[in-house]
Amino acid sequence: MNEYTSREFEFKSIVDLKKVENFILKSPLFDILQTPSWRNVKDEWKSEFLGFTEKGETELLASCLVLTRSLPLGFKMCYIPRGIIMDYSDDELLSFVVLKLKEYGKKEKALFIKFDPLIEENSEGKRLIEKLTLLGVAYGGRTKEIHETIQFRFDATIYKDDYSYEKLSKKFNSRLNKAKKAFPEIKIGQEKYSEDFARLMTLTETRKVINLRDKAYFEKILAAFPKNSAIVIVYTNVKELLDEVKTETLKLSKRIKDISNEKKKVLLEHQLLEKKG
Repeated sequence: MNEYTSREFEFKSIVDLKKVENFILKSPLFDILQTPSWRNVKDEWKSEFLGFTEKGETELLASCLVLTRSLPLGFKMCYIPRGIIMDYSDDELLSFVVLKLKEYGKKEKALFIKFDPLIEENSEGKRLIEKLTLLGVAYGGRTKEIHETIQFRFDATIYKDDYSYEKLSKKFNSRLNKAKKAFPEIKIGQEKYSEDFARLMTLTETRKVINLRDKAYFEKILAAFPKNSAIVIVYTNVKELLDEVKTETLKLSKRIKDISNEKKKVLLEHQLLEKKG
């Protein structure tokens, strides 16, 4: 029996990754960053799955993928991406998990263990933060900047049920309509498009003055999740676009020759220059 609880728990390293996967798939806090496949993506980190059970039982009550990286002077840092996977309303279990993670951190000579579970911003979430604080966990706050966190807190996701043209901003709709006129071709695949996708990321890095992932990283994700990952990339059919421009240019040139109104003529000449540009 441990000093924090009236129940007895056990803590161990898990080698049965199928068991981990089955556990987290059933959890409402499921996240792809806690799956066994994710450790293959983060292969530059040391990785270990930790499990928590009732004493003498085999059924998992909590689990976490711990990623560890070496720091100067023999120290380390540990990170549990989007974990710990557990029922945070179970106070006894929570106390035990935090206690054992502190012990694990000391054993690993880690300066800190960082974790960022999917806690909603509501009254229940605030109570959980208070409980964790009482257990000695330091709350980092609602990070907004890229440099403030290891894993971004924001996802650029639009859910199908929430998507409609009426809800899009005028600016977004304008850009969407412009894109539709550029003869877009949507391609979905895997390694075949990784090079083009990585090149676009490089252009984004230059434009936004930020560091993004390279081709090798994207290919790691595709390899780790072969049935659940894809690259979606949009190409412009340049030939069709040029053909349209040539056709429009000829039409405008003919209209300019046939028109007598000087103001309209100047306006059409401007349009012609835009097409040629």
